[in-house]
Amino acid sequence: MKRVLVLVSMFALTGCGMGGCGGASTADLPSTPGELREVAEKCRDDAKAARAEKKADQAAAHATRAEAAAEKAAALVKAAELASGAGRKEADEAKAAAKAARRIANLADEERKRDDLVTGWKGIAYKRGRELAFPAACNGLALAADQAAKADVETLPEAVRQSAELAADLAKQHAGRKPLANGHPDWPMIAADLRAVGEAPPPAILAEGLAFAFILARKKEFALYEIETVDPDAAKRNRNEETGYRLLRGYIYSANGLQLLAAEEVNKAPLIDAKDNPEYGPQILAGMHLAVAAIHIDNKDYEEADRAIVRAMRAWPNNPVSVFLTGEQQAASGEYEKAAQSLEQAAKGTKNEWLAEKIARRARDLRDNPGKGETLLHDHAFIAELLLDYLAIAAKESETARVLQQYVVSARELSQKVLAQFPGGQP
Repeated sequence: MKRVLVLVSMFALTGCGMGGCGGASTADLPSTPGELREVAEKCRDDAKAARAEKKADQAAAHATRAEAAAEKAAALVKAAELASGAGRKEADEAKAAAKAARRIANLADEERKRDDLVTGWKGIAYKRGRELAFPAACNGLALAADQAAKADVETLPEAVRQSAELAADLAKQHAGRKPLANGHPDWPMIAADLRAVGEAPPPAILAEGLAFAFILARKKEFALYEIETVDPDAAKRNRNEETGYRLLRGYIYSANGLQLLAAEEVNKAPLIDAKDNPEYGPQILAGMHLAVAAIHIDNKDYEEADRAIVRAMRAWPNNPVSVFLTGEQQAASGEYEKAAQSLEQAAKGTKNEWLAEKIARRARDLRDNPGKGETLLHDHAFIAELLLDYLAIAAKESETARVLQQYVVSARELSQKVLAQFPGGQP
């Protein structure tokens, strides 16, 4: 109650006029549909400004007032039997403005939740631990490269050899390190590259790699902490890289329950078109569209999910995962029998036993316990396996996919070494 009184008092002090937006108070609302539309639109704009200033409570108050204005406009139209003409048009526009204001307010609230997660005690513990763990992990890889420089890498103990090979992969990916004229790794320079990376904060592409690896490892909070170290606008990315970044950020938000922010990130992605990017295999293109569909299904935006699934099937016809997502969408909307049939069709359409069994089990659960089982889209281990399987298939036909596959493998291995440097294996 105190909070409400504070809000009401605060907005009363702003001295908003009849056509303005004064927050939660509705006593001064005007009495014509046109004026009410102006109030709703003003409140929508004020909610947007409040979001930009990270004032989620104010954004919510503006949305509440916009909704009140829209409701009053609708009531006036109904009472005056103005079902057509200017009155109806004004009322509809007020309703649209109120809907937009509420979405903006909800986005502001999700941003507050995200910031609370990142700046909470666990996020701070991770950040402080990472400042020590990352350099330590890089130094360990550099030491392995030092040993490889002194002896044949094949004669080294397996753990040292694997670390040296990981160091070589990371130096190639993030420092552009090329092999010697004889084709052998330049171990001294690889060691120097790893030490240099360890001494400085990870570049954006490396932080994105760690975020990606953590989401694969089902450490969704760590993935969020990592991706939030990357300035969305500071890193220079081409169209393909920007798409990958936005999809990754969106999926991480989705995994952490920030569904509106996830959808917003996806909508910012300049989605890759097969005609523009022939170097991408059809599986990668389909995978990107399916990632979009998964986020929209999780956000209950089935119309957008439909569009993404169609794009995925155009990129890779007869894709069993597209059928799988169609089934999950049907289940989410309550069409359990149709969902079970779609999933059974998907299970028959895939050659991978692990995927077929997962999907078939999901179909059985839908029949035995309709509406109770959690979608496979919430199983991050399943999504990780699915993604790696996509990359393995695409890597056979696309050099770009092969490079991406190696990047993913290296990121996973590096994340494990970074976490191993935390006390107890994690913050």
